[in-house]
Amino acid sequence: MSTTTQDLVNAIKVRVAAVLGGSYSEAPYQIDIERNSDGNQDNVYSVMHLGIIDSTTVTRSVTYDQEFQIQATSVWINAMMSDSEQMTASIALQDNVRDIYEDLVNTQCGLPGTCLIVRGLNMDEPEYDEDSKMVLITMTFVAKYRKLI
Repeated sequence: MSTTTQDLVNAIKVRVAAVLGGSYSEAPYQIDIERNSDGNQDNVYSVMHLGIIDSTTVTRSVTYDQEFQIQATSVWINAMMSDSEQMTASIALQDNVRDIYEDLVNTQCGLPGTCLIVRGLNMDEPEYDEDSKMVLITMTFVAKYRKLI
């Protein structure tokens, strides 16, 4: 059985893959994305649903604000890297994640018949894992959608 939340997650994954292109793949471990740092998962992303609230109710429909989280990682080289090279890698990843958000806003998460608006961008600063040479960026946003009742 398909649900609106699952439909949105699937559509967002399609949009993320389209924006990032073939150099990124969906992470095998979606919830704990740092588990993907085995060296074979250089550029991965995860899409997860978070909390949901009833936004405003209109006759015969309910409007929800569903929060989503997207995490993206990039691995820099496995040798000593200067601060400026590390910063360049994190800026490139942050630009990619920002491009994902802009695409989701423009396409209404790829489900314009369901999603009314995308808003509320919150992008954390890059996290660096020295052991795996991974940079991680986490973004959250809200997708507003309406369901008939």
